Amino acid sequence: MAFSEDEKQGWLARKRRRERPRPFFYDQRPVGVCIHCQAPFGMADGTVIGGVAVCDDCEECADF
Repeated sequence: MAFSEDEKQGWLARKRRRERPRPFFYDQRPVGVCIHCQAPFGMADGTVIGGVAVCDDCEECADF
């Protein structure tokens, strides 16, 4: 059975959408609250060690 050009293009577009890798975004839900400024921050925005959380902004200025 032969397919029309429109059917071929539609199939190819669906195939490309299925095969395209989804972009990876860091999970930015708050995982900690900074002990210095009390601001919540996500995984990529601070450090949590042993129950102590410090955001990157406070860690850079070392003002605590």
